[in-house]
Amino acid sequence: MKFIKSIIYISICLLTISCDVELDSEVVIPKTNNITSELSVAGDHFGPGITVPVTVTLSQTFSKKVNVTVSATSKEATTTNATFTVNPGDTSVTGNLSLPATSNPLAGYAPKEAFVTVKVAGLAVMDEETDDKGVVSLVNDPNDTTTMTSNEVSLDYYTQLPPVSGAGSFVYLLDWDDPSEFDIDLQVIDAGFTSIFESSASGDRYESDFFNNSHPDGDYDFYFRIYTNDQSTTTSRDISYVLFTTQPDGTRNIYKGIIPAGTATGGARIDFATLTAAGDAYTFVID
Repeated sequence: MKFIKSIIYISICLLTISCDVELDSEVVIPKTNNITSELSVAGDHFGPGITVPVTVTLSQTFSKKVNVTVSATSKEATTTNATFTVNPGDTSVTGNLSLPATSNPLAGYAPKEAFVTVKVAGLAVMDEETDDKGVVSLVNDPNDTTTMTSNEVSLDYYTQLPPVSGAGSFVYLLDWDDPSEFDIDLQVIDAGFTSIFESSASGDRYESDFFNNSHPDGDYDFYFRIYTNDQSTTTSRDISYVLFTTQPDGTRNIYKGIIPAGTATGGARIDFATLTAAGDAYTFVID
């Protein structure tokens, strides 16, 4: 009987130990912090490779630095990313995002609607670590359980936009309807009509040039020169065009217009805009 009692006592003891182990190893799931964000993209026309300001506004502040990653994805599945750091106590951050390139030129002079989608791809709460040389770096907070939802912004896309000049020049680019039928060149001549200061006659779909800041201050006229495949003396129909300009500070403007049917061709100069230059400051007006 003593032997049987010993077995019973040992079994009860093992059962008690087993229960204690299960309680000690119970998993505690941390509470998830769900927040929202609002995304905005500055600008009114967009194209491959240009840099645009992006602002992300969070629904709450954090006691630590937060990295927010923004992505831009085209319908060709090309993607660019940028990461911005929100400082403790702040709810918003603005940074620059480079838009994705296109593998092929987009057909037509009109923009492709909703060709690129910009969204907040992720958020991470960060810890600061200092190495033995005193260099501070950011690492992911291992206890971060934040999740975020955000709006998406769709961008209409032009296939090509003029670059920003680092030399204080005024940059312009012309695109138009059906360049296979109509070849349009550009000339810039001073108001006194003494000299041709800029001329763009590439024969390609686009005509683009730099008005150099070394040119004298004053007023200049922009001219179309139109050529047709059939050597006709006037245009047979209206030609829609879009002209992009870029100021030295990176400001881009877009001008849309129509060259009416019956406009003289064969290289006749058609005055359509005026540029006033004063150092690195330029005022451009469509006539």
